[in-house]
Amino acid sequence: MLLSEVIVTKQYEIDDEEIIEAFGSIDKFLEEMEDSDEWYDFMNEADYDREENWISDNKGTLRKAGKLKRKAIKSTQLRCA
Repeated sequence: MLLSEVIVTKQYEIDDEEIIEAFGSIDKFLEEMEDSDEWYDFMNEADYDREENWISDNKGTLRKAGKLKRKAIKSTQLRCA
């Protein structure tokens, strides 16, 4: 069986004003990044660019997955404007 993984990168561009309106401050937003349903709801509503990088055991980067067992790794990049 061919094992592969995908690294998913989401890049957000969110205005400071939107964050302050929702959380009261940038610091509060950053504090709640890991533990808050409010933070996840906010991020799920935000626009982002998504990039997938497929990697297999024997071929390096894959463009097309086919029927492979996949292991997903999520990575999020957040840039406050």
